[in-house]
Amino acid sequence: MHLRVSGSVAADRGITTVRVSAGEATARFDAGGASSYNLDADLPVTGGRSYQVTVAVTDANGTEFTERMETDHVPISIDPIETTRLVGAHYYPWYEMHSGHTNWTSRTVSTPVLGEYNSDTQSVVDQHIKWSVEHGIQWWSVSWWGPESGSDRALKSALLPSDQFEYLTFSILYETKGRLAEFDYDLDRPAARDRLANDLAYLAENYFTQNNYRRVDGRPVVFFYIAQTLHGDIEGALAEATADLETDLYVLADVPFGEAPTSYPVSNVADAVTSYNPYSPRPDIEQVFHDNYEQGLEILHLGAEAANLEYVPVIIPGFNDTGLPASIREDNPVLSTSPDRYEQVCEQALPHLADADSVLVTSFNEWYEDTQIEPSEEYGVAYLELTRDRLATSSSPGFDPTGEYLRFVFDETIVPAEVNPDSNDPRELAFMAARLTFQAGEETVTSFDIGSSGREPLYLAGAFGASSDNSQTWRWFGGPDAETVLFIETDLTGVDTAVLTGRPMGSDGIEADVYFSGTRTDHITFETPDGEFGDYELSLSSS
Repeated sequence: MHLRVSGSVAADRGITTVRVSAGEATARFDAGGASSYNLDADLPVTGGRSYQVTVAVTDANGTEFTERMETDHVPISIDPIETTRLVGAHYYPWYEMHSGHTNWTSRTVSTPVLGEYNSDTQSVVDQHIKWSVEHGIQWWSVSWWGPESGSDRALKSALLPSDQFEYLTFSILYETKGRLAEFDYDLDRPAARDRLANDLAYLAENYFTQNNYRRVDGRPVVFFYIAQTLHGDIEGALAEATADLETDLYVLADVPFGEAPTSYPVSNVADAVTSYNPYSPRPDIEQVFHDNYEQGLEILHLGAEAANLEYVPVIIPGFNDTGLPASIREDNPVLSTSPDRYEQVCEQALPHLADADSVLVTSFNEWYEDTQIEPSEEYGVAYLELTRDRLATSSSPGFDPTGEYLRFVFDETIVPAEVNPDSNDPRELAFMAARLTFQAGEETVTSFDIGSSGREPLYLAGAFGASSDNSQTWRWFGGPDAETVLFIETDLTGVDTAVLTGRPMGSDGIEADVYFSGTRTDHITFETPDGEFGDYELSLSSS
């Protein structure tokens, strides 16, 4: 980046030298005693801020005359790198933008290299862009809390006006909790549908038409945070909200990590699935995280493929929100953050990137949860260098798992909230599964305690989170498509029977077709008197 300084200077006694400086750059010119001199200086600067330019003229008597002037903001110099895939990062432009984010470094456990910055400061935005682009991040998923929110104002006043923002693509991270929680995420409620429609109209008018807004197949990408909370007529609400727009959306749905991605109604409108945060608040998270992370990636990958959806793997360096005040902090155990953990996470994700169009990092700068990869006083640019080397420029060996698929297609599901006035559970449930055993003749090949902390099948569709009661654990099967898909990561050669232990939802019995390795092998009626658990034998032989 160069700063050009031009103009004319004059001195009655003649000019011997002219010196021009800006930042650390200086240029010196010999004027030869002329009474005037046409100045044209080209000073190398890094940019990303304004500069004080000093012009010093020395006349024939040795007297120096100095004039100083302030430039406007000078765009930062950026040197992009070649990448092998699209790497994105969730970006938060909320710092010092409203009362909830003032004096914000008092609530973080790490310290930014840039100090306690304002998100609408042009030099900060430019530096963030430079760090991102020069380390292979080409996409920002930008947190958005509504029209005229702090994040919205920063987008308009600092991100969009930046000359260097064109180096990135960006999309909106729709803060579902901030926009729809007051309506209980119920898209059957007119007020919720109006809010969604008004928000999307605003986003279309202000952002979707930007040249660098991220699109897939011509459709603007919107990341819906905690999309599993949405219920009611999601498909109808989205169709209504986009009816007057000039484009359909590409819906990137955030679903719980490690759970079947299509277990929630939002999967019916999603184009792709991901998880914002693979962390879970369990006391032993330090010990189990990497095992759970690897399994969660497999579930996301295979579950998306089973539903014919795209998927976006997620990367984090750890999780630590202990800097937040106790009044707003949940009791979340710490998952220590470090470049070592981040590197291991990148390596675990790498096999799943061969079939993914992109990967997202949580986050570029969510300092409150210590998930940021933005340079800190503790680790400098270590996270960014790992992002460049392990994600943006590396090759993927691909993912080729060994195992078999088991699928249940139920004849119905039941929503507890619709049959029990004391329930507010909106899930579509068919069968409470507690144990699954595979047999070859009379010999047990493998078995799983469903919902336990031990080894389980991979739940790819129609299975909900683990539950427990005293010594019993289980998961509900069902889902919006009345279909549950499992992947068994075991050699099941010779297996001819499975035994499923549990009970159906309701008392009248629920039926299901059973498919093993893509072939229908049985039809079963689940009938258990008095709600007790029963053992149901499933034929896995096609003969």
